[in-house]
Parts: sequence; structure tokens; C-alpha cells
Amino acid sequence: MTLEKLLKKGGIIYMAVPYTAAPYGLSCAAHDADRHAAHLIKMGFVVFSPISHSHPIARVGGIDPCSHELWMAQNDRFMQACCAMIAVKLPGWKSSIGMALEAEYFQRARKPIVEMEPLP
Repeated sequence: MTLEKLLKKGGIIYMAVPYTAAPYGLSCAAHDADRHAAHLIKMGFVVFSPISHSHPIARVGGIDPCSHELWMAQNDRFMQACCAMIAVKLPGWKSSIGMALEAEYFQRARKPIVEMEPLP
């Protein structure tokens, strides 16, 4: 499936990016998540970006931003609500534990996963 076909499908999209596996640090990874979510929103998608949502909450709330167990429990309901996942192929995406767990969920749920090239 392509981004264009996914856009026509409608629904809420879950946008996955590497975070703890990003080679340039958590804050830069969160900035990349925000930038890609904004791009998809401008295209017309309704996007949930777990990193855009969780990174600032972890920072101001004193919560471990690297706890996969904690954040995957938070993200579970969002993944249930989303009709598809967009996996942004940013550096670290192939080794990202979180992205692997998210992709596994969407595969089990038989919801499409579309890979997206990173923005320049």
C-alpha cells in the first residue's frame, strides 16, 4: 500500500519513528517525529505520533522515556484505535525495539503498515 492509497482509506494513522534507537539522541528523535507528523498532517492524514505525545510528558513528568514496557502499555490503546501504521525509515528504524513491537501489533491485527522515506 502507498501513502496515497492510505490517505484515501481514511482513519487515524499511527506514525512510528525510532526513539531510543535513534543515533542522534532523544530530543533530536522527538524533533524528527514532530517534523514528520506535521508533514503527514499537511498531506491530510489524521496522525497519532507516540513520540510527539510522550517525549514532552516524560521530560516534564520525570518519567523514564526509555521504558518500553511503560510506553507500550500507554500506546496499546492508541494502536487499537488506529487503522494503519506509517513506519518512517529514519536512522535506527531497523534496530528500534519500539518500532518492532509496534509493527508486530499491526501485523497481528492485520492492519496495514506503510514505510515512508524520511524527509530531507
